[in-house]
Amino acid sequence: MIYMPSCLYSKEFPDLRHKLTAAVAQGLARRNGPSIIFFRADDIGVLSQPFQQMMLLFQKYAMPLNLAVVPVWLTASRWQKLQCFPPTSGLFCWHQHGWRHANHETAGRKQEFGDSREIRHLEEDLLRGRQRLASLMGNHFLPLFTPPWNRCGAAALSLLEEHGYLGISRNHGALPPAPSGLVEIPINVDLHTRREKNTDSSLDALLLELQDAVVSGAVGVMLHHQRMNGNAFTLLEQLLIVSRQQELVPRSFVDILCR
Repeated sequence: MIYMPSCLYSKEFPDLRHKLTAAVAQGLARRNGPSIIFFRADDIGVLSQPFQQMMLLFQKYAMPLNLAVVPVWLTASRWQKLQCFPPTSGLFCWHQHGWRHANHETAGRKQEFGDSREIRHLEEDLLRGRQRLASLMGNHFLPLFTPPWNRCGAAALSLLEEHGYLGISRNHGALPPAPSGLVEIPINVDLHTRREKNTDSSLDALLLELQDAVVSGAVGVMLHHQRMNGNAFTLLEQLLIVSRQQELVPRSFVDILCR
């Protein structure tokens, strides 16, 4: 599979830290108080060079990172390699990202756990994904679900609650709503799967997303390391620096679930 960086990263931006700082500061002023921030990295399973570069940045700035792991992609040897970033550090939170990240819809938007599938197939894929990750990761696995493409159907949501998952992370405002037994941890800032066609307008849209997310009280940032080039890593590092300098409170999914 070939991943392409967003047009946002086709050039360098001057004064990037200043622009990010201004967006956060304006959001905090509108909120009149602190906000939490969390980062979620999707499509995890292989120790690639971009993955290592991303992880090293989060280690450098002591920022928690929530990693959505595709069960089929993870093997015992791959998990062993991923542990060069120790799960015991408390920075990294590992959870489930579907089963094999495969689309099962014949029309409409992509979904792996949509309502067009029979519930027995949904349950089978959900549970074998959980069992695979739990057997490989042991106590480092968090029973929380991020659906591929940030969407799933009502049947899948009911199954998550039935089988004791603690929460779900999707896009802000995703439908259908999760049942009361699942904690929603929504994403509202997208760094790497942006749709704008113009580089400058893409940065403007990202800064507005960031400001609005701060105002909401919870900044949820979605990452896709396979789509990152040098400019993308520069923006991520500047955002981590700004997050540490401003009144943004870092959180992992475990922190959020325990509050």
